[in-house]
Parts: sequence; C-alpha cells; structure tokens
Amino acid sequence: MTTNDLHLSYLRRALWGEPEVKDVSDADWQALMLQSLRQGTAPLVYNEVLKEPDTVPEKMSAQMRQTCGNTMLREMQLLQGLRFTFDTLIKAGIHPVLLKGFGLAALYPTPYLRSWGDLDVYVGPEQYHAAAAVLRQAFPQAKHHDEEWDELKHYNFVLPDGSLIEMHRRTMAFFSERDKRYFFGLEDEAMQHTEPIEAEGYTIHVPEHKFNMLFVFMHAWEHFYETGAGMKHFADVAMLAHRLYHDPACDKSELKGYLYRHLRKMRMLHPWRIMGYVIVRYLGLPKEEWMCYDESSNTCRYGERLYERVMAEGMAREKDFGDSRDRYEARDKAMALPVLKRKWLTVKSKVKECTPMWQFAPAYTLHRLTASLWHGVKRTLKGEKMILY
Repeated sequence: MTTNDLHLSYLRRALWGEPEVKDVSDADWQALMLQSLRQGTAPLVYNEVLKEPDTVPEKMSAQMRQTCGNTMLREMQLLQGLRFTFDTLIKAGIHPVLLKGFGLAALYPTPYLRSWGDLDVYVGPEQYHAAAAVLRQAFPQAKHHDEEWDELKHYNFVLPDGSLIEMHRRTMAFFSERDKRYFFGLEDEAMQHTEPIEAEGYTIHVPEHKFNMLFVFMHAWEHFYETGAGMKHFADVAMLAHRLYHDPACDKSELKGYLYRHLRKMRMLHPWRIMGYVIVRYLGLPKEEWMCYDESSNTCRYGERLYERVMAEGMAREKDFGDSRDRYEARDKAMALPVLKRKWLTVKSKVKECTPMWQFAPAYTLHRLTASLWHGVKRTLKGEKMILY
C-alpha cells in the first residue's frame, strides 16, 4: 500500500467509517504522518490510527496524541474568539455571517478534529467600514492596516497570540468585472437568507445552503490555484455535498440547476467536475451525491492530474519571490520601481503563475489570465495606486 493509499484509507475512515487498515510498517507510519500534515488532515487521520492500540510506535503515538490535543485546544480558543467577535458586532447593530470554520466542522463525525485556520467573518460591503471600526476598538492590540481597501475582499486583524480574524467585505475576489458583478449578485441574494446553526451551544449564521456549496467549492479551487490545496479542502467540499444531498429540506433538483447554471456562467464547470472526480474516486463520496458529476474520459484525465498534484504538494506549494525573502519584501521592492517597469513585472508574474494551471483547467486559466491582465491595464490607465495587501 502506498503512502497516498494509506492516508486516504484513514481519511475515508474518519469521514465515512470505513474498515480498519492492516499491516503497516514503521516506515509507513512516518510517511503517513508527513503526508497528513501536508494535506491538512493530520488530526482526523491520527485519531483513526490511535483507535488501534499498540499499532504505532510509542514516540509516533505520542506525537499524534499531541496533535489531536492541540487541535481541540485550538477549537476552544477559536470558539471563544468567535463568541466575542460576533457578540461585539451584533451589539453594534452589525449582522455577521460565519464563512467556513465551525459551519463546515459541524459536518464531520468528529468536528473538533477538523484542522482549524482563521476566523472568517462576513459583514458585507454596507457594514464593512463600520465593522472595521468596531473591531479595531474591540481588539486594540491587534495588527491591521490603517485603511480599509474596498478593492480587497477582507480586512485582517492579527491578534497578539497569532490568531487571525478575516473580516470579509466579500466572500471571493475577482479580476473580471463581469464575474464580479455576477457572483456578487448571488452573494447579496444569499446573505439575505442566512441559516442559523449551533456551535457548542452558540447560535451563528452561515450562508444560504446553495450559495454556500458554490462558495466552499470556489474557495477550495482558489486555494489550489493560488497556493496549493490539501485533502482538507476537498474533504470540506465533500462533507457539505454529502450533507446537502441527505438534507430533506434541500431540493436536489433546484441545487443541481443552481450549480450548473452559475458554474457554467463563470467558466468553472470543468474545475467543479474534475474536483468532483477526485472526491468521488479517492475520498469515496457516492457519485450521485456530487451534483453534475461527469465520468467522461476528458474529466477523468484532468481529474487524475489534479489528484496527483494535490497529493504531491498539498498545502505546501513553494512560492517563488525571486531574490526576495517573502511577498512583503517583493512588494516593497516593486513599489520602489517606475510604474511601467512594475507593471511589466506584474505581467510576467501573472503569466508565470498561471502556466502550471493549463494542465488542469485550460479554458478557466485563459479566462483568468485575460481578466487579470485587463484589470492591470485599467488600473494603470486610471493611475490607481498600489494596494498594500
């Protein structure tokens, strides 16, 4: 059994309760631990391994228990931060909506073992500046920009303990003005019909289910395109699709039509289908539960490429900043250059960024590159200043 097969066997067991895995060597356990960390699935996988006593060497077993414990502690910290953030915004007359996070964790058999990231809070464009002022006052020690850029999708608060609150003006960012108008219309409509859920006895609102399915998929694809996605992202999408399929209140015909119509309009039907191929083929989601599932040879070919890339790099894709240490140093160097030279460097970086993506979604990649370059041209013609991301 390969490392990837072993990892997926335990992950499927965490998601769906598949049978135990047998005959694993010490070397296999070490490889499994590394792959689980790379894929963002370590707590889920480790918990399944630990259900089999005396299977893993004690040193590795201790590391696995520590990872699971840290994840549960992180959940408690985030829940405390979520309560304070939401209560503060609501008291100020602002309606916050939770993106991802606890809303997706609740879909898992062991919610507390889903890997935790940032706290993503949607407030919308109308409440954006007021919410920023409220949270700046609520978190006086947090690091943040002095200006709330309307061009960006969120405004970050970095807390002293390293936690990050992303206060969202919009759920997604787009270069294409057409896609932006189209998607934001869907977003505005969905945020008028948010749905309440319980997180450890605390009521929070999440996006309306059809839009949430669209958004969670697009977020996972954006991770893959930009920085690399792990099986954590694919599992999130799979669990949401599974829950909606079995939800008696969800009209599956309506959901299928909604997804097909809007994905096709935004040129994302192919990415949806190849991600669905990976989720069905390797994560074990029944094919009928993935709306608009496609088994054509074209989808299988691109889907296998996607699977191989995700398993090879997970959430650890290396970023090339040239001779700079990180993106901030690269940004500062770019700001010191003449405008036209800076724009030319941006063009080259955009082409370089999208080049590897041709092998997965050529039509979408061309659309995105064209929109990105045209967006840059318009900003240059208007003389707009560089955004300090």
